[in-house]
Amino acid sequence: MMLSLYVQHPSQRKILPINTGLLGESREKIVHLMLVLMLCTSINALAINSSFSTQFDVEIVTIDTGRYFYERWFHIDSFAITSDVEIKTTLKNNLLTSLDVVVTVVIMDDANYGVGFFEKTASLPEEGTQDVILGPLLIPNWARVGVATAHVNARKLEGTPYCPENSMPFYIIPPIYYSLTADTFLTTGEKCPYKRVWIDGALFDLPTTITFIQGTHILKVDACYHYLGSDNLVYTLFFKDWEDGSRTSIRALNVYSNITTRGYYGQIKAHRQPR
Repeated sequence: MMLSLYVQHPSQRKILPINTGLLGESREKIVHLMLVLMLCTSINALAINSSFSTQFDVEIVTIDTGRYFYERWFHIDSFAITSDVEIKTTLKNNLLTSLDVVVTVVIMDDANYGVGFFEKTASLPEEGTQDVILGPLLIPNWARVGVATAHVNARKLEGTPYCPENSMPFYIIPPIYYSLTADTFLTTGEKCPYKRVWIDGALFDLPTTITFIQGTHILKVDACYHYLGSDNLVYTLFFKDWEDGSRTSIRALNVYSNITTRGYYGQIKAHRQPR
């Protein structure tokens, strides 16, 4: 008795027979022929998938986790329970017309439970890319510590997906609290007249010591500041650097222990205050 297997090669329109011979032949030969069948099937599937890989109207190009503060995006890959996470995704429109796209993100924790969902409608320019920020999403206190995954989808207004989803892992860490002390000084070592700092969007007077949850926090001081001295001269302060060498007045600071940070300003005399 003969057993015939039939496969369709992707480059041909006809069915190709593969004869296994007598059923009584060796098991090894039959296994080999089955592997040939599986390989041909895989080649066929690959050819089909490849033909559609660049045909999507909208593509999810990149995904990143972090926070958006002071008109800047800061990449962060670890977030403590009860803190906020934001997702930035770059979408590409391959059509010659603008599109409205519904962008969604679902966050799954290490136990594969859904711990967050956010939805936003974005307008994509014709044949262009657009960054879309989703969130902030609060990580609930019942989320599992470990590797979480952000799943991003792009769909039409009526619900049909534009393309396959894309995803990115990040870390959920325990909610441990530490103190952060911040202050500013002149480069000469004297106390700085500048007395304010923003941390995660909230304004604080300097010096300040605040308890924060562990993770990455965003600090901001003004790059330039003017004040009237006791000698009736107007002084200009310009930010120079933080004590750890960072030279931007807006920076990310990792807080995983009690920490003190100092910002340093240079100072010049501008002019005498008019009477």
